[in-house]
Amino acid sequence: MHEPDPIESLVPGCGIGLGLDQYHWQNGVLPSSEAAKPGDPSPPIQDAEERARAPQRVLSPGLADGINDAAEFGPDALEITLFDLRGAEVYRARWEGGESLLWRGRDSKRNLVSSGIYAARIKTRKGRKLIQSFTVVK
Repeated sequence: MHEPDPIESLVPGCGIGLGLDQYHWQNGVLPSSEAAKPGDPSPPIQDAEERARAPQRVLSPGLADGINDAAEFGPDALEITLFDLRGAEVYRARWEGGESLLWRGRDSKRNLVSSGIYAARIKTRKGRKLIQSFTVVK
């Protein structure tokens, strides 16, 4: 019998699951059998994934101080969709040329979102779907 993956649904209802292997690599956690040993090479960096994600992890848009006011997604990000922890879509944007995709911690109606954790589903130019989480503090 197949055991369900405990991380299968990071945000219920929005179709963004995260397999354990991907979760482990993203969060630097490896099962003890796969733990790094001295001299082991670091895990491979997947350029397309790293070039799509935003370097910011914590946003403070309510301060409007120019520091961590927005998440700027990389040049390989084609579309982003942000969800709250209930799985409700709060924001969506698609790259249409010009500057990078930004999420300024606001919903689709331009209201500042509540403090909390949000998950971004990122579609890359190569058709991959990635997950990134953000913490928003006011």
